[in-house]
Amino acid sequence: MHKSILIVDDSKDDVELLKEDLKKLGLKVYTSMSGQDGLEKTRKLKPDLVLLDLILPDIDGFEVCDQIKNNDALKKTKVIIISVKGDVEKVGKVLHVGADAYVVKTLVGEIPDDLDDKIKAQLDIK
Repeated sequence: MHKSILIVDDSKDDVELLKEDLKKLGLKVYTSMSGQDGLEKTRKLKPDLVLLDLILPDIDGFEVCDQIKNNDALKKTKVIIISVKGDVEKVGKVLHVGADAYVVKTLVGEIPDDLDDKIKAQLDIK
């Protein structure tokens, strides 16, 4: 059975770039463009992992992560935050809401170097 991942990001370009990269890892990929829609899809699909941007048009990634991590039905769902926000305060808050990992986006149009490794580690795939 394929592992599944939900990308929650409001940038169409980033979503498409990530989607293509993750399909190469053999993952079933779903997408969402907002926090509320991402929460609804997470509850419905129960993906193995949610790749979550912090800055979203409705509710932010911190709130989305917090709701996922405090939902008993989603206890096994891993969350990796991916954001351009790299300061220590943001990283601390990400850990406080229960994210499993944090990846900093460096440049638009590029996959962060460590993203695939962190996804493989969270999903226990080789």
